[in-house]
Amino acid sequence: MLISFKELHNLVYGQWVAPDRWRDCETKNATLEMVNYVQEAFRDMLVENDWLDSSTKASALDKARKIQRAVGYPDFILDDKKLDDYYSGLYITESDSYTEMMEKWIHWRIYLEFKRLMKPVDRNEVNFNPMTVPEAGLYVNGKLAQGETIADHAGVKVAFKVNFRVQDVKKNKFSAYKNYLKTFGEERRISGLEEYSSEQMFFIGYATLYRDFLHPYYVTVASMVNQVLANQPEFAAVFNCPVDTPMNPTNRCAVW
Repeated sequence: MLISFKELHNLVYGQWVAPDRWRDCETKNATLEMVNYVQEAFRDMLVENDWLDSSTKASALDKARKIQRAVGYPDFILDDKKLDDYYSGLYITESDSYTEMMEKWIHWRIYLEFKRLMKPVDRNEVNFNPMTVPEAGLYVNGKLAQGETIADHAGVKVAFKVNFRVQDVKKNKFSAYKNYLKTFGEERRISGLEEYSSEQMFFIGYATLYRDFLHPYYVTVASMVNQVLANQPEFAAVFNCPVDTPMNPTNRCAVW
C-alpha cells in the first residue's frame, strides 16, 4: 500500500516525497490571517459607506461579525478520536474487493445522512462543493450573473484596501496589508516583473486569476477583468491611465 501511494503521488505531483505535514498547518494559519485582514477591510468599507441608513448599516455590520470561516479543512480531522467517531460503522478490510469497499462506503454514507437528520444543523460544518467542469457554448444570463458581478466590483475594492494604502481627494484610507507589511516586512518581487510596483502587481494578479474563468454565474471574462477594473479609480491611479479612456472613464459605476 505504501509503495502504491508513493507511485500515485509521483504520477499526480511528479515527486516521490510528499510535502512535510507541518506545511499544511502553516498554510492554513497564514490563510486564516489573510481572511482576518479581508474581514476587517470589509467592515471598514461598511462603516465608510454613505448610502446605507444607520439601521441597515448596523445590521450589515452585525452580520459581518457573525461570518463563519471554513479554511482548508475541518479541525476534527487532526483529532484521532473524533476522526474514528466520524467513521464509526465503516469497516473495510484488506481482503475486500473494490466493489465490496464501495458498497460498504455507500451504505455508510446513507446511514450518516440519516443520523444527521436527527441532530440540529451544525452551522460550522465544512461543506465544500464538488469540483465540476463548467458548460461551454452557452450565453450569459445577466440576471443569474448579477449578484456575482456586483460582488466582483466590491471584492476588488475590499481586496485593494486589504493590500494597499489608497489616497483620494478627501482622506487617506489605511490598508490592512500595510499593517501586515510593517509586521512581516516587504514581500519579494517576482523575477522578470520587477518593473511593476506592488500596487500594479495586485491588479495584474487579479486579471491573471480571471482571464480564463468561465462560469454560468459570472459574466464574460472581458467584463470580469476590464469592466471591473475600469470602475476602480485605484487601478487608473497606479497605472496612470489618461482621463476619459476605456480604463479610466469619467463616469464609473460604484455600488460600494
